[in-house]
Amino acid sequence: LINDQSCTYLKTPAGIFTEVTLPINEIISDIEAKGSSINTAKIAFTCYNKEESEYKFGTPQTLLMIHKDEMFTFFEKNKLTDDISSFYAAYNHTYNRYEYSNISRLITYCDSKREESENWNKVVLIPVTTITDSNSYIVNFRHDFSLNSVRLVGGEDQIKVRVITSKFN
Repeated sequence: LINDQSCTYLKTPAGIFTEVTLPINEIISDIEAKGSSINTAKIAFTCYNKEESEYKFGTPQTLLMIHKDEMFTFFEKNKLTDDISSFYAAYNHTYNRYEYSNISRLITYCDSKREESENWNKVVLIPVTTITDSNSYIVNFRHDFSLNSVRLVGGEDQIKVRVITSKFN
């Protein structure tokens, strides 16, 4: 068990994923107080620079972010991301992070699960590989079984959800 609040790890093929608790209460309270609605919400997970080591591991190239309650059925039923409860992001080499550009529907989805699940505000980051067809459309996601490891910046003050709202009069 790794108990370090400043970071989190993703390791394949070991199956070490990261659970993220989204600040849904704060976001929804702020929106309701302003009488506004969500336009977009962005979140990024930054990687620590890799330490020099004689053992070189790759960086997972694609991360699936999925509501915790759906992480098993997603793979069992060969689902694709729906941009509601599941999203994927490619590793951004320039900024050394994984960026999810609009998770506003995930925020609404999580809020709707408040009464149904103890995991209502939790998502899991899972390294995956994508399977594409001849037209380069993604047709399947699979667990990444290559030898990869990355340490992500963690902690409440390190990861920000940027929400853009609007209010109509």
